[in-house]
Amino acid sequence: MSPVAAVVGQRDEAGASQFEVRVLDGRHFVLRYRVEFEEWELVAIRGRGQKRQFTRVVANPLLMPLLKALCRKGLEMARDTLSTSSGNARPPRATAG
Repeated sequence: MSPVAAVVGQRDEAGASQFEVRVLDGRHFVLRYRVEFEEWELVAIRGRGQKRQFTRVVANPLLMPLLKALCRKGLEMARDTLSTSSGNARPPRATAG
């Protein structure tokens, strides 16, 4: 499992937010967070080196723990980046593993 390197894009939809994240090995994932259900959904994957075309993903409950971890890390990194750029630097979070 590769950690999230960057949140590339974010878009709000009705009742949901969609994020495109890049992991360290260059792959991109499109993730959707549905607020009403407090649920993450893996929408698409693009391998490294591929153009802007994504592969649609069929929902698979076995992917949900991985998806949640990717999203949590991406959101933490985005929050840390925003707080650092606004001058409210926080110490890095300890990670398990």
